[in-house]
Amino acid sequence: MKRSTTTITRLPLLVFSYLAYTGLSAAQTTPPPSNQHLSQEELRLRYEWRDSMAKVPAPRKGCFQSDYPSKTWQETACGAPRKNPMLPRRATGSLTVGNDNDISAGAPSGFISTALGSFSSVVNVTSESSPVGAGNPVANAYTLQLNTNYFNNKICSGTAQCGWEQFAFENDGNGGNGFIQYWLLQYNKACPTGWVTYPIGTDTYCYRDSPFVAVPNQPITSLAQLSLRGTVSASADSVIVSAGSSLYMVSGDNSLNAVAGWQNAEFNVFGDGGGGQAVFNSGAQIVPRIDITYGGTAAPVCVATGYTGETNNLSFGSSAPAAPSQGPAIIFNEGTTGSSTASCTDAATVGENNSAPPPGTCPQQNLTLQGTISSGPILEQAYGTITANSFLVNGSANVMLQAGNTIYLKPGFQAMAGSAGTTFQASINPAIQPCAGNR
Repeated sequence: MKRSTTTITRLPLLVFSYLAYTGLSAAQTTPPPSNQHLSQEELRLRYEWRDSMAKVPAPRKGCFQSDYPSKTWQETACGAPRKNPMLPRRATGSLTVGNDNDISAGAPSGFISTALGSFSSVVNVTSESSPVGAGNPVANAYTLQLNTNYFNNKICSGTAQCGWEQFAFENDGNGGNGFIQYWLLQYNKACPTGWVTYPIGTDTYCYRDSPFVAVPNQPITSLAQLSLRGTVSASADSVIVSAGSSLYMVSGDNSLNAVAGWQNAEFNVFGDGGGGQAVFNSGAQIVPRIDITYGGTAAPVCVATGYTGETNNLSFGSSAPAAPSQGPAIIFNEGTTGSSTASCTDAATVGENNSAPPPGTCPQQNLTLQGTISSGPILEQAYGTITANSFLVNGSANVMLQAGNTIYLKPGFQAMAGSAGTTFQASINPAIQPCAGNR
């Protein structure tokens, strides 16, 4: 059985942690979110809380926040509107992600009513920048976008696939906002009252925004703990930004009735509007995940296309990740080392799996990561129960490993630096799949 190896040239404290629901099982150099050192049971409870709060309606239209473990939404002041819209694709044929070059989750039948965008893995993400409007690049400026496909709408009156809805989180390096943006594409006449006219080439486009719910600044190193949920119905639509142990929700005005046209869901991290690009550090690699609710249980259809005009500097071209669990969902790889356009060979899908064990109840199967310590011992601190060097390391226990030792991790564990930012770089044997309880 082939094992990946690496040499550790510095000797930081390595922290092993179990991440229920995220499916992370390889080394990560991004500083961990604050909830990553919680117990398996606490992680499970927080994810259940996040999902349950999505079913709790807001008491009225407006901006709301909920902090774990509250079961209610608390009204909060809405933020200031932004003036830099997120543009539709222009299809330039670039190898980088975005501007038509992306992977979306398609509903096998019917229409999507809810989609959740998150990240199954964030590896070696240490910096990112993007222009804000027409200015210079700003550190930690980016958008998370959960986009519908283009669809027919009664407002368009004859213009095919004129409607487009975006559920978004925008971070400008100082603070963030969650909101919904609506578009009338190539409308080519006077925009309706309340819509902003936006010319692109010789065409007239129109857009409008929902209110903006204020979210604290989220540096790119927090990417793994962020998610974005968009929900539509015949009478309402809303977006929820999840950041750590807090949720931020704002309701829209259902301008486009997307429930009758949403068939594909695109989710990714992009530049901060205006067709801009989010530029990550060299070596960055992420695995976006899209869960959809469409009334069925089959796996999403992989659709190798995107809809936004913003981009990042990552590319496709690596092998597909291990299939996710507890779908319907799709995940896919992208990173700075890729060199091809979007392809469904980079993606993995799964349907609904009601028989999967709950997160944290995986069988005691071992995955193996082999690391070479260049000299001297290294201290390992464990969170959860980990098999290391052929013996168990219980929660919060320490074990001293010597040069040449082999480190064994169970499914869902990852190694990351506890302090200085130097990490144990390794990846799992790709022939071994994480158990179905991980997500």
